[in-house]
Amino acid sequence: MVSNTSSIPASNSRPKTTGRFRFAGTNDMALAHAGPWLVDPKTSRDHLADLRELEQARPGVIWLITSESLARQAEILRPHLNTRLPNGRRVLLRFWDPRVLHALNAVCHGRSERELFRAADAWHYLNEGQRFTINDNGID
Repeated sequence: MVSNTSSIPASNSRPKTTGRFRFAGTNDMALAHAGPWLVDPKTSRDHLADLRELEQARPGVIWLITSESLARQAEILRPHLNTRLPNGRRVLLRFWDPRVLHALNAVCHGRSERELFRAADAWHYLNEGQRFTINDNGID
């Protein structure tokens, strides 16, 4: 699951995550505490209710279905963080935001454009109160 856990109430301890996901190996490593975070629901059961509440309250949670470890999933997702605009400028692609993910799903049609979506077995998220699933891997 990808979440911006900085939105979880401070009174709760943070779920087991990998903070290396977003900024490892970049000049912005100091920002890693801000998320996004990968959270393993099996080892963070105490936080699932908070994450479900956060998902309902504001865009900030995407549920990834994957058989990879958190560290390996972070490695798989990391190359998709930055993209290049037509003018050559590099930008951060906020695909962990359900609104951005939904827009990407609507406009990315070619195989290479959809590479991000194959980075996990399936992606589940809410957009404007409606549940969506992206499954480019043919796994049910």
